[in-house]
Amino acid sequence: MQYQRRLAAILFTHIVGYTAMMQKDEAKAVRTVKRYITALQKVIAEHTGEILNDYGDGSLYIFPSALDENTKLREKIKKMEANGEL
Repeated sequence: MQYQRRLAAILFTHIVGYTAMMQKDEAKAVRTVKRYITALQKVIAEHTGEILNDYGDGSLYIFPSALDENTKLREKIKKMEANGEL
């Protein structure tokens, strides 16, 4: 098997308090996860990222640029959080 080495940025996301949210209101928690995944998939695609794995309330992404896209993406996610999109 041949391996390819490359520099990349890795992003792991997680919904804080998800277990408590599920215990309190399961339907709301499921809606939150769906909204979260949909919003992140759109942003990740805009920044040439790809999903490596989805863990339900968390996701693992990879980006080809170790600096540029990661910086832009973090800014975008912070903006989305501030606007209540995530």
